[in-house]
Amino acid sequence: MIIEKETFYRRALLTAFWIRGCWGFFAWELVPFMLKLYPVVSLFFDALLVFIGISVMNRWRDRIFAIAFVAITGYSTCVSNHLSVPFFVNGLRDFISYLFLIPIFNYFLGDEERKKRTVPIFDRHLFVFLIVQAPCLIYQFLVHGACDWGGGSLGNTNSGIITTLIYAISFYLMQKRIDPDNVMKSIFKNKIFIFLLLPTFLNETKVGFIFLLMYFALLIPFNRQIFIRALMAIPIIVMLFVGAAYGYVLSTGGSGGDVFTLEYYTEMYLYDSGENSAEYAEWLFDTGDAEKEDIPRFSKLMLLEDLDVENPGHKSIGFGLGQFKGGTMVSSSAFYKKYEWMLIGSIPYIFHVYVQIGFIGVALMIWYFLNYFARPGSGTSFTRNHNVQIYLLMVFLTIMFYNDSIRDNLMMIVLTFISLSAWRDPEKDEADTEMPANKAQL
Repeated sequence: MIIEKETFYRRALLTAFWIRGCWGFFAWELVPFMLKLYPVVSLFFDALLVFIGISVMNRWRDRIFAIAFVAITGYSTCVSNHLSVPFFVNGLRDFISYLFLIPIFNYFLGDEERKKRTVPIFDRHLFVFLIVQAPCLIYQFLVHGACDWGGGSLGNTNSGIITTLIYAISFYLMQKRIDPDNVMKSIFKNKIFIFLLLPTFLNETKVGFIFLLMYFALLIPFNRQIFIRALMAIPIIVMLFVGAAYGYVLSTGGSGGDVFTLEYYTEMYLYDSGENSAEYAEWLFDTGDAEKEDIPRFSKLMLLEDLDVENPGHKSIGFGLGQFKGGTMVSSSAFYKKYEWMLIGSIPYIFHVYVQIGFIGVALMIWYFLNYFARPGSGTSFTRNHNVQIYLLMVFLTIMFYNDSIRDNLMMIVLTFISLSAWRDPEKDEADTEMPANKAQL
């Protein structure tokens, strides 16, 4: 009976993962009427995560955190900011990963026997998902060029998320197959995972270059004996990075002299020399004459002080959940309508959290990530895979100031699984170390 319950939850989760993970591509590229159903699909996907999460939440620390999070954010949204309960519930969907993904994967991976059954199945699905992205991204590049349309199977506007997932999945699967005594041989033997990174150069997601450096820097397991070999690999990493940069320039039709300069990135992320400057954003603060300009993401962080001055009393608890939902399922708030120019476009995740829940939300976020990297289960003999968890830590630190993709529950399913499955048996790692495609059952 226990195995039947476990199988049901696993199959339900994977089925929902594939539907949600491929719906965007079909809706945007092949069957346009499906796009109208996308909010409904996302809603059912989130509801399933809540159902499974509540069903398997058996640790008191998870229950206490969930209750505290809902109570604090509910007070901030409904009492302090006088927003409706439906508005709060809709906004809470952005934080489902906080409440339920750790309990879900603690259930699957916190027990050693259950982990032996779960990891090979998830590995195979992740490998197939990785393969699926190649034709999707190539098709989107040929039809739309190198732009935000390159979201792979997730569809338009998901280029950053799919790039993050491709690198994370490839790194996770490759790192499991690295032999510290034969690193180059291991990489060559599993070169498919390197090849599957190439489509990310077709969607103009610049954060991919950071992920590329992290990928090869952390691929080799930490070991004092192979430190010299790691130093010898640096020239190869540099050559790959230069090649990737050149390929990026060719695919986007840009100029290396323009793209790889300090001015290019300060104008894109800090300020623009034209209309999108921080001064222009402050003018919008004064006039409210919003024209849906995409204010550079770091300028938005600098404008938080002006936001606090104009709206005193919100530093601690924020303006309530749901401010970034855009009014699809529930009408937008008065706050969103007034500051739409600042809340749309590229949003650093730290900005996303602070605006809605203030400093208390930042504290809750830190507590969540401390649990995120904690040992699954209790009384297990698992030891930490430092390479994988350092890679994920660096991914999250990058996202904090780059975009708000942590709010995407599908992405967080993958990253949470990778983080918790990275804990391994010190005597014998029973995880599947063969090529996932060689297995008959998916």
